Amino acid sequence: VRTLNVIDVAYASGYFDGEGTITTCGRMLRLQVLSADYWCIKVFSDLFGGNLAEIRPRPSVYASGLRVFRWIKTGQGVIEVLRVMRPYLRCKGAEADVVINSGIAFAIPGVRVSEEQRHIRNAVRLQLKALKGVGRQVNYPAAIRVEGTARERHVPIRPVAKNSNGERPSCTLPSNSENV
Repeated sequence: VRTLNVIDVAYASGYFDGEGTITTCGRMLRLQVLSADYWCIKVFSDLFGGNLAEIRPRPSVYASGLRVFRWIKTGQGVIEVLRVMRPYLRCKGAEADVVINSGIAFAIPGVRVSEEQRHIRNAVRLQLKALKGVGRQVNYPAAIRVEGTARERHVPIRPVAKNSNGERPSCTLPSNSENV
C-alpha cells in the first residue's frame, strides 16, 4: 500500500473537479482527465495508476499544433480513487457519492453479474446523467453583458442545465467559517 501525499491528492482532486469526468462506458466505470499539459496529467498516473497517453484531439485542436494528453482509470480502482479524492471534490462530489454509495464494481473479469447488480448499474448510469444534465433542454443567454469596463463587451457563456426544481445547479463552496 502506497502512502499518498495529502497536498498531491488535494491538487489532483481540484484539477479533476474542474477538468475530469466520471462516466460509464459499457460495463465499466471510467474516470478521465484531458489536458494539453503533460505534467498536470502525470500527477494522476503517479498517484492512482491508470493509463496515461497522448491522444489525437479534434481536428480544430489538432490543426493548432496542441498536443493533448489523457489519463483514464477504469475497473476496480475507480471507487477507491473516488474515495480518496472525495473530501476535496466540490462540483463532482454528488457524482462521486453516487458511484461510491453504489458499492458495485461495473466489470470484474470472469465474473457474471446478477440481475440486481444490472439494475444498480443502470441506476448509477441514470443518476450520473441526471447530475450532468444530459438529455435536458437548456435555456440560457448566448452571452452576458460586461459593463463598467473600458469597453462594454459580450462574453459568451456555457449552458448550465436546470435541475428538476427549475434551479441551476451550483458547486458546493465552503462557507467563510470553514478552514479549508
